[in-house]
Amino acid sequence: MTRGAWGLGVAVLGAAACAHAPPAAGPAAPAASANASGDSAIIVGDEAMRAAPSVRAVWLAYGAAKALHYETHRPPPANESADDFELELAGRTAMLDVWTEKHEKGDAELDRQVEIRRAGYLPEFVVAVHARPGWTIPGATVAGLRMEDFVKKFEGHYTTENPVAVKPAGGKVFPDVPGADFPDPKQLPVSPESCRVAVDERRAAWVRWARLEPRLGGVPVSATSTMHFARQLAAMKRDADGPPPNVTWVSERVAHLAMVDGFCAVEARNWLLAVEILTRAVALNPSSPDPRLELSSALTSLGRLADALRQADLALARAKDGCSVARAWRKRGYILVEMEAFEAARIAYEKSLAVDPGNPIALSELKTIATALAHGDWRKKPQPGGPPFDPVIVTSCRNGQPAGPAEGAGEGKPDK
Repeated sequence: MTRGAWGLGVAVLGAAACAHAPPAAGPAAPAASANASGDSAIIVGDEAMRAAPSVRAVWLAYGAAKALHYETHRPPPANESADDFELELAGRTAMLDVWTEKHEKGDAELDRQVEIRRAGYLPEFVVAVHARPGWTIPGATVAGLRMEDFVKKFEGHYTTENPVAVKPAGGKVFPDVPGADFPDPKQLPVSPESCRVAVDERRAAWVRWARLEPRLGGVPVSATSTMHFARQLAAMKRDADGPPPNVTWVSERVAHLAMVDGFCAVEARNWLLAVEILTRAVALNPSSPDPRLELSSALTSLGRLADALRQADLALARAKDGCSVARAWRKRGYILVEMEAFEAARIAYEKSLAVDPGNPIALSELKTIATALAHGDWRKKPQPGGPPFDPVIVTSCRNGQPAGPAEGAGEGKPDK
């Protein structure tokens, strides 16, 4: 599944921005463990123990605040740890309070975090640098995030390791990755061949998911890295009709399987099922154009043309590479033809050709549109819910470049 860039051409957060995995798992070799309030313990790693006394005091304040906050702000049930967004934010706030009150200087990371906090971007910092799968971000925080501004103002490399952690009695230091037990995407490419692979395993994964999802505490969103998660949150903020919901970071495997199953429903021409599954895929991967293009195809086949056009336009707004842009314009053109808005369809196909010159699908449709405009007639359209008269065409993108028809899988169907 194509994953677009942040939109700023940015790989600016060092390890946090470039990594395709969650941050490092904190203190790997704890040097000390201290009882905290309630039933949790503070684990202090070697790095904190060897630090200068002023820095060590800051990290102990971080652990104490995180443990105290855990007693009154327990994470959702699926997160069986004392590590979550609100807990990390409380810990960071406390450590920066201590560093600021002591008027300390000389630690570049702490000094920069003080600047970030003074500028009002501490929530953005916590999300973009320290978030991990299993975290839930409150909807109010999602609504207030200014990720692009943060990236522009505070670019650079950041360490993602924390030398101090909190462990609840009988709990975990860090949450499990929701959906990590889903099938491996490498074994299930988005292609017709996958529709017959691991069917029972896929069904079992969704049964487990139905039990897990109500315990997450937020709307599940898949991501491969902290910055990808930040882009997903930005997309949800843009899409929300009202206040954004709470959002929980889950494995990228969940969104991928929804995309595969939705694709296969389209292959089977089960349009109602396709819409149901692809709507889930869109919610799991809101910043990507791919599930929206597939959903647009299914909606078109149901005769829900206005809804299909909206999804195509949202996909176009998210498309970052030439291949996705061309696909989205062709999808828009196809829907407009179905609406008999021929002039607008012509413009859409011409825009697709500006990105993907010589595409045979677009060229063929432009000829058909020219005929319709010249003669004032049009072919009989299929009834809503019925299969399209045109053959289903599957195309793919290779290295972000447009590919010809029948060269693989991944593009919405029918691609007209």
